Amino acid sequence: YESPSLSADFWLSTDGGHPILNDVLASLTNHIFYQKLRVLGDIESYQLFNILTATISVIVVSVFAYKTYGILVSLVAGLTIALFPLFFAESHFNVKDPAQSAFFTLTIFSFWMSLKRANWRWLLLAIFSTGISLSMKWNIIFLPAIIIPYLVLRYFPIIRRGREKIASAINK
Repeated sequence: YESPSLSADFWLSTDGGHPILNDVLASLTNHIFYQKLRVLGDIESYQLFNILTATISVIVVSVFAYKTYGILVSLVAGLTIALFPLFFAESHFNVKDPAQSAFFTLTIFSFWMSLKRANWRWLLLAIFSTGISLSMKWNIIFLPAIIIPYLVLRYFPIIRRGREKIASAINK
């Protein structure tokens, strides 16, 4: 790994594919918890970033379920996602997917909260988490496929009732 031919210049010019925020944040946890504090090993400190983002995902899913259905559903949803074998495994060795899914989930939740509470701070969090998700992996481009059908199903009846009221007022 310390080959002179594999320098930073080589990787900056030839490495492609996914954006690099995951790698930078994993390096940051390594820098803090291994190089500075010496509380974790070298590999474990890189993996800490994966565990932290997976925890964010579990917390967001649990809070979302709690706000919509209550405590029992929240516990089941949190345990289901945390103990799902693929998610559990990926959160321990995959740098890209759990982190991206955590911020994707946070985007959907905070957008939903911004609509529910009519609060610009939640919308700002949705925008911020969308940007973080985009800087980790390109999958966030599928967000409109989730948001637009929700908005249509949620607000189309309200718009239709408003048009009917306007039409009935005009006809009187």
